[in-house]
Amino acid sequence: MKDGVSVCITAYNTQDYIKECLDSIVSQTWFKTHKNWEIIVGIDGCEKTLKYIKTIMNRYKNLRVLMMDSNKGTYITSNTIMSVAKYENIFRFDSDDIMCSNLVQTVMEKKDDCCLVRYRFKNFGTGEKGKRGKCATAHGTIYIRKSIFIKYGGFRPWPCGADTEIHSRLSKVEKTKDISDILMKRRIHSDSLTMSNDTGMKSELRKKYKNFINEMKSKNITKKDATIEIVTNTYKEIVSQPSHPIIEIKKTQKQKNIEQNIETIEKEELKNPIIIEQNTEPEPEITKDNIEEIEMQNTEPEPEIVNPVEDTPIEQEKILTVEDKYKKIMKLRNEIRKGIVIKTSDEKGKPIFLRVRKK
Repeated sequence: MKDGVSVCITAYNTQDYIKECLDSIVSQTWFKTHKNWEIIVGIDGCEKTLKYIKTIMNRYKNLRVLMMDSNKGTYITSNTIMSVAKYENIFRFDSDDIMCSNLVQTVMEKKDDCCLVRYRFKNFGTGEKGKRGKCATAHGTIYIRKSIFIKYGGFRPWPCGADTEIHSRLSKVEKTKDISDILMKRRIHSDSLTMSNDTGMKSELRKKYKNFINEMKSKNITKKDATIEIVTNTYKEIVSQPSHPIIEIKKTQKQKNIEQNIETIEKEELKNPIIIEQNTEPEPEITKDNIEEIEMQNTEPEPEIVNPVEDTPIEQEKILTVEDKYKKIMKLRNEIRKGIVIKTSDEKGKPIFLRVRKK
């Protein structure tokens, strides 16, 4: 679907941050005026994050949660969830970062016909970089069209750096765009890929991938050269369970008094039951002389059912409040006195309908 938006976020060991991330996503101004959007969380085999997500997922509209069968890294997880996204417009985001409320709105208005759009971020969090509040162009959180993403094979299955690589690769063969708006906050913490010793900016692995990217930038590549085979993971979709909180109802004094009245009425009915009998009076014969008189008699509304009716469907009784039950009992007693049709039961307890009169 071309008009909708899919926000795809990956999560691993981010149970301390993901709620703040999700809150920032559902607060997007674009979502307030559009219904065609979804959020997909891809959990990269982390049981701690899954356990926490299960406790909050009922709070969020249009949320899907996919648990990867094994831990294979953020970019393979991204390939997996972006491949099953419902909409053409994909925003790839990280679960420890925060969206500014106008991120989606701004990108949708400025993307034009570009297939990939990058925007700027501001650092926050712990550590020297977080305190400085540095601003720069985001690489890992991007806008991309799903059809283009699938066509060129998505992210390379690297543990880090694949976000920079996909931009370098696609910018050679498709139209991309960088905008100057600061649209997100990037959290700096010790568990992030850019701060880790193995995958950080000064790691040997980063240097290796950086050399690969620079070499590719120096070459003229075709669309065929830019196309790779997409690598995905297997997963299970987590279905939210509806919550049924137990609500303790405190009775007012009025309700307690009504309940006592009902008990008194029921006891009286057992001691002095109202006798009802089937109306067996024969129907008058219709002739030319009495037809006018009978028609006048029948101007009053007839009861719905008169005399026993076999196989009459009985409506399922609704759950009554204390006040409704009291009103029903009092109405029943009045109807019996007036000879109106009521529902009762025979000796076997089978419901029947009778026209009754009090003796």
